[in-house]
Amino acid sequence: MEQIKSAKTRDQLSVIEEKLKTLERPEEELDIGESPVQLRISKQMMHMVKPVPEQIQFDPQSAHPNLAFSQDFKQVRFESTPQTMKTSQRFDPGLYVLGTPGFKSGRHYWEVNVGKKSNWLIGVVKESVERKGTWELNSSNGYWLLRKQRPNVYYGIGNACERLTNDSSPIRIGVCLDLFSSRLVFYDADTTDVIYQLTLSVIKETLLPFFCPGIPMQEDDWCPLTICA
Repeated sequence: MEQIKSAKTRDQLSVIEEKLKTLERPEEELDIGESPVQLRISKQMMHMVKPVPEQIQFDPQSAHPNLAFSQDFKQVRFESTPQTMKTSQRFDPGLYVLGTPGFKSGRHYWEVNVGKKSNWLIGVVKESVERKGTWELNSSNGYWLLRKQRPNVYYGIGNACERLTNDSSPIRIGVCLDLFSSRLVFYDADTTDVIYQLTLSVIKETLLPFFCPGIPMQEDDWCPLTICA
């Protein structure tokens, strides 16, 4: 009888050890149809499983002339005096800038501090997106975006422009680009609540992070849009 009990105890210990090994590998993501931001045991433990943001920075070569940057290219803001440097890679007249690096595969996550700005755009675009002239922002033209148009008015942009129901005003936006499952998800990075998600079409080219710090309409709009480290 003692031998049977010992054998059962060893089996139970083996099961526990295997579970502990799994918990010791937080970098491995569970394929349960959720973004890594959603993989949490509880609200209190969410920071233990939240993914580390990608090391993204703004690409000044792509920026509209009225955008100015911090020295580390992690902050961008509207500047009333345009820069004189000209490059064919700049967006114009759109007040836009791309991020770098771009992605063709894998799962990637980054966070953007939008503060209390009244309007902005965040998302991803195809590398080949048109940079000159006025274009409708939609997936047919290579844009997948979350837009804040004015206080508490948000739109999701994919095949169409969809008005969103969102009573809160997120300070930090989490962006999860999952090219394994062809999804793009926007989160309130502080609560991990989903703001908007969409399915990407089959894309063979590189996708780049995309940003618009917005047009100054109130005092807070002069503050920078910041990529969180």
